[in-house]
Amino acid sequence: MAYNGEYAWITGDGLERTFCIDKDGNTLKSFANPYPGISGLTFDGKFFWINQTYSSQVYQLDIEGVKIRNSTAPASNPAGMAIDGKYLWVMSVSTLKIYQVSVN
Repeated sequence: MAYNGEYAWITGDGLERTFCIDKDGNTLKSFANPYPGISGLTFDGKFFWINQTYSSQVYQLDIEGVKIRNSTAPASNPAGMAIDGKYLWVMSVSTLKIYQVSVN
């Protein structure tokens, strides 16, 4: 789940879409997940960042869900992530560690 200051965005492994939900629980919009196995989602104010467990990839998506770029996660089986404005923080279930990843 990610929050953009106004709405919650929800997705996960087994879901085919990412949903924008208002504070009352109404779905306002959604986009098709570009890949199966989404295990992490965060929002940096402009872009979504997702990770995919099966391929160990990290993806940057625009607000409509279109892929901007991708890179290999710092360890296999990424499972959660957050962003602090400068770095992505990616957790791996394989190593049980959190990794700092530059977004530039």
